Amino acid sequence: QKLNSLNNNKLSIGQKLLVKTPSKTHENISIRQDEKVPTISTAKIDNDIKLDELEELKSSEDLSQMSITERLLLFAKKMLHLPYKFGGNNFNGLDCSFFVKRVYSMVGIDLPRSAREQFEIGIPISKDELKPGDLVFFRTYAKFPSHVGIYLGDNLFIHASSRSKKVTIDTLEAPYYIQRYIGAKRILGIDKESLEKAIEEIKNQQD
Repeated sequence: QKLNSLNNNKLSIGQKLLVKTPSKTHENISIRQDEKVPTISTAKIDNDIKLDELEELKSSEDLSQMSITERLLLFAKKMLHLPYKFGGNNFNGLDCSFFVKRVYSMVGIDLPRSAREQFEIGIPISKDELKPGDLVFFRTYAKFPSHVGIYLGDNLFIHASSRSKKVTIDTLEAPYYIQRYIGAKRILGIDKESLEKAIEEIKNQQD
């Protein structure tokens, strides 16, 4: 924002932006084989920076002027390019359902951990009713709902992708996702008590 003299996060199609050249301190440091000095991981540094940015954003006064959907999508996009890891629970490697759970937690909504459990809550939504913030589900490696993402609008969704090995944005119109799409659920707008009750029922079924 400072580099481009912007007052907010809104961009227009075709707008040209200046970007910073990556700092040399973020590059991997190479050493001679006979030196026992550990290298610095670029990914680890960048992920820590993203975490700091998210924490700073959560306390920003600008958020109070945004709707819950706008905040949700902003937090989701802030996590772009974080690395994917099956079963991952942190910024150094996260899977699809943890990504969704973490993003929703940033707007005060606690979701179950797995895509299969997340599919059990919320209001079923047809594809032509999708709105930004809705959860979209797919069958990938299993017969049950095994992949989940957050709908952005214009047939796009953001997710932690095992195919791209990172948090990325894809289109629902891609053949891979058309073949595996199984439905969508709306979480935003459900009263907290009903949502907590539904989650509690899932936990009781597991016990």
